[in-house]
Amino acid sequence: MMTQEAPSPYLTTVEAAALLLVSRRTIQNWTRDGVIPSAKLGRRRLYLRAALVAYVQGLSDASLARPDPHTAA
Repeated sequence: MMTQEAPSPYLTTVEAAALLLVSRRTIQNWTRDGVIPSAKLGRRRLYLRAALVAYVQGLSDASLARPDPHTAA
């Protein structure tokens, strides 16, 4: 029986891009602009999986709370 390892709590730039379904460059831009948190370890930049998931959840929560501009007020 094979055991499956739990996913790492830390992601590389490429892994973060795959998780968020955006390009590596977008992750780099968001990092530079302070949109998503990261840590630099030597030459590597790492992202905390939980922080990225929280960021995405915050986006979806904000879109749910925002009124639809196409509906009559």
